[in-house]
Amino acid sequence: MNKEKLQILLKSYLDNTISDEDCRDLLSYSNDMESEELDEIIDTQLQEVNGGPLFRGTKAQDVLAQIKKDPRFTAGKDSEEFVYLNVKASVIPIYKRLVQSTWLRIAAVVILALFAVFFINRSGQRDPANNRLTGQNQAAIVPGTKKAVLTLANGQKISLDEVAAGELANEGNVTIRKTNTGQLIYDLSKSGLSGQSTVGNNIIETPKGGEYHVILPDGTLVWLNSASSLTFPTKFSGDKREVILKGEAYFEVAHNKKIPFHVLVKGSRVDVLGTHFNISAYEDDVDFTTTLLEGSVSVSKNNRKSILLPGQQSIVKDGSDDIAVRKVNTEDVMAWHNGYFRFNDEDIKSILKKVSRWYDVEVEYRNTKQSQALGGMSYRTKDLNDLLIQLEKIGNLHFKLEGRRVIVLD
Repeated sequence: MNKEKLQILLKSYLDNTISDEDCRDLLSYSNDMESEELDEIIDTQLQEVNGGPLFRGTKAQDVLAQIKKDPRFTAGKDSEEFVYLNVKASVIPIYKRLVQSTWLRIAAVVILALFAVFFINRSGQRDPANNRLTGQNQAAIVPGTKKAVLTLANGQKISLDEVAAGELANEGNVTIRKTNTGQLIYDLSKSGLSGQSTVGNNIIETPKGGEYHVILPDGTLVWLNSASSLTFPTKFSGDKREVILKGEAYFEVAHNKKIPFHVLVKGSRVDVLGTHFNISAYEDDVDFTTTLLEGSVSVSKNNRKSILLPGQQSIVKDGSDDIAVRKVNTEDVMAWHNGYFRFNDEDIKSILKKVSRWYDVEVEYRNTKQSQALGGMSYRTKDLNDLLIQLEKIGNLHFKLEGRRVIVLD
């Protein structure tokens, strides 16, 4: 087993999405590998995924000890029974298999404190044992995957999830490649940044139920969430780098002090030099938000402008030039990028809008208060049915599935 495979297994373990078979592979490999080398790989993964909700702030030796004691490496699916930790009127499901050791019991308490599931203005507590989702005879609705459509400057469309890895096209001196891990790369290595070539716009679009990662010609990294699109040139030229975003994306902009980077979105502009930030600007939302994780950005609309600091978020409402700025929990904002749904006192309409985009379903409300608020977290790797059952357990709600339609009942 190579290091890349081990890294994938560790990431799945830290995200709690690992299969039983992969659990056994991970244990076998951890037993055979030199401890120093294994520690280095685990530490790297902890940094890259921020530790996941169960492992944040831990060290390699703690993780390795839990790998060797984790009952999933020897137990079957029967060990995946849920238990419910109750705090007043709140309930949070934690896998029984993850609370069997003293260390993980402590972790569960921390999770409970940080992600306590709460429901505001609820009329009564539902019994989880009697709470079941109807419409279970239909096929499972699976979560989104890496898929997108690339439109080249000549109008040719390429379905990125259907083509093999390798060279996809050449535009001028720019080579467009898809990697084995599903990245789209614009390679200027043959021409260099100063080479002459025809510049045209490309568009990458993710459908509902899709996400994708693209490396732009200047080296900027962009992760597109579902139902989003990014328009960009095949090669940045002149005194600015400019892209157009619809939907949601996370950017890690390549630093170039001489050529600033601009994102045009909903009649506004986000200006950066080199920084990490997230923009959410869906057409069916009444506002768009820019959240800064690292560096500095400015958000401007007409004659208004605000500069953000790390941990701040700007909000620009449709039809207004006002730019509000507030402090936010960036982990909530970046949950989608890290593979989670995280809801912090969020109304059910907003929650299900995100669910609709990720699972490619429609939502219908029947006599339901759309303003009722929920909090908690769930993995984006769950089947829709599992996610809705979890939402039923924490809220005064009931769901029904009819094909790809989620019906929300009282």
